[in-house]
Amino acid sequence: MNRFLYHANKEFYVTPDTINFTPHTFDRYNGIWEKESIEYFFNRVESCDITNPTIIDIGAQSGLYSLYAKFIPNSTFYSYEPLPLTFNLLKDNIELNSITNVNIYNHAIGKTNEMKVLHVPDHLGLNTFGDTPLRFDTWKDVNVQIKPLDELFLDTPVHFIKCDTEGWEYNVIQGAQTVLQKWRPELFIEVNDVNLKQCGTQKEDLLSLIHSLNYKLVNIIDTENYHFVSTT
Repeated sequence: MNRFLYHANKEFYVTPDTINFTPHTFDRYNGIWEKESIEYFFNRVESCDITNPTIIDIGAQSGLYSLYAKFIPNSTFYSYEPLPLTFNLLKDNIELNSITNVNIYNHAIGKTNEMKVLHVPDHLGLNTFGDTPLRFDTWKDVNVQIKPLDELFLDTPVHFIKCDTEGWEYNVIQGAQTVLQKWRPELFIEVNDVNLKQCGTQKEDLLSLIHSLNYKLVNIIDTENYHFVSTT
């Protein structure tokens, strides 16, 4: 197993297969991806006045965000990863760290309940549902299940949502409008122009949809990760 650190020297481990299959997420020499965004996100979670926060991790991959649950034992995570290979890495890493407060699901989140083709290149962090991939030239197709958050969390309070889906974010929000209006969770969403274009949309569309749900942008963390909070 391989040892890594979050901020404040919070120690966790991932399997050798995780290093082999997702080296851009967990680099044995250079540490973890998106360290600034992870620190920002979990500072928000840990400083909130919610006793038992519920956190949704959409696009959990091999566990970059979800493994932090180890350090917030009073929280409950719901983590979604549609690709079977990375879902199994996520599962193994949760077990390796003896984490018991993460619920994992091998399907995607989107607008409707449907089956859809996920385009999977060698770089497993770039998987996209977009019909016109722009960040890679070769890939394999994997059929995966998609479900909307509005079917999953109408009766379960949600406090934080992290969403990184390589351009599929607009569809995720479309399928979560009732949940967002009911529970008003904080949103942490990747906004990448090229990724969104792959999926037939653009940044202005995504921001307009989020603002229409009475959310405001409070911070752009590291050029691509946007933080929104409810205005109502």
